Amino acid sequence: MKDWLTIKEASIKADISNMTVRRWITKHKNDKNYIDYQKGIYYVNPELFSKDYRFIQNNTDFNKSKNTFNQNYTKAKTDEQAEDREKLALMTISKQANDMTQALFNRPFYRLPVFWVSITSILIIIILGSLGYVYRAELLGNHQRELKSLSSSYEKEVKTLNKNVNSLNNQLNNTKETYTILIDNLQKTHTKLNTTQEGTITQQEAEINRLRFELKSINKQTKTDTE
Repeated sequence: MKDWLTIKEASIKADISNMTVRRWITKHKNDKNYIDYQKGIYYVNPELFSKDYRFIQNNTDFNKSKNTFNQNYTKAKTDEQAEDREKLALMTISKQANDMTQALFNRPFYRLPVFWVSITSILIIIILGSLGYVYRAELLGNHQRELKSLSSSYEKEVKTLNKNVNSLNNQLNNTKETYTILIDNLQKTHTKLNTTQEGTITQQEAEINRLRFELKSINKQTKTDTE
């Protein structure tokens, strides 16, 4: 374990905090290639640790890191000074605007060109708004009149259709009644015809039977006379 590093040694070599090293240990604590734990002390594999956090090998790297910090600090100070200058410029512009506003209020409005321009603009806006309102009202009126006209024509068409439907219903009912009467008459006539035909057939059968009987009698009498 001579080559492996403790948490403190790893933090010094990588120039990071102990908490960063501990988070790295928590991330890889289940892999023995990364972490080793002996007698209550965690050891870090330097080769694998250096892949995530580069070690500072000499004073050159440290000086580079220090120079980078100084440059960032100088840049931050420069940005802060620039921001202060911008704030000062905004304050100056705001003060000038306030002074101009006070000067305008100290002078009579009717002597200022801005006053008349504002009045003219307001009048134009009012006139245009009035014209727009009138035009809108006219459009709405035309639309409502068209709707009323369409509604009245639709109602007339509906009434006409209802009348036609009622007329067709009446014709259908009359036709049904006529057909019903015709069917009843046909049934009655058929019944009468059947009765008449049956009576005629009965009479004809009786006549045929009578004629047969007479024929037999005549035949017998003829035979008797012949003998």
